[in-house]
Amino acid sequence: MQFNTELYWALSEIYPNLTVRSISKMMGRSQGYWSSVNAQNIAVSTSALVHLLDALTCLKIQSMPGSTRFERLTLLTTKIEQELFTRFQEETGLEALVTTERPISPKNDNYSVMPFVVSSYR
Repeated sequence: MQFNTELYWALSEIYPNLTVRSISKMMGRSQGYWSSVNAQNIAVSTSALVHLLDALTCLKIQSMPGSTRFERLTLLTTKIEQELFTRFQEETGLEALVTTERPISPKNDNYSVMPFVVSSYR
C-alpha cells in the first residue's frame, strides 16, 4: 500500500531509530502489527491511524515549536488527517468539513450531524 510506505518513510525521517515494532506500538497494536499488515498488502486500520495521530500529537507537544522535528510532525499529522478524511468520505459518502481557523457563527439555523471530529492544538 502506497500510504503505508509513505507513512513509514515519513516517520523514519523524523525518528531514524524507528523499527517496525516501535511503529506498531505507536499505533497501539501488537509488535507484529505493521509487518503483518504490510505482508498482507492491506491498509493500516483507521483505529490504528487515530491512535498514531494521538501519539504524534503528544510527541509534537514535546517538540520545540519551529524546529525541524515539529514541522515534520505537523506535516505528517496533516497527511494522516487527510487520509482519515478520505476514508470517512469513501465509507459514508459525506464530505468532511475541514477548518483551520476557529469556528464562526453560522449564518443560518440549519445544522447537520457532526459524525467525526479531528482537532489539534497549536
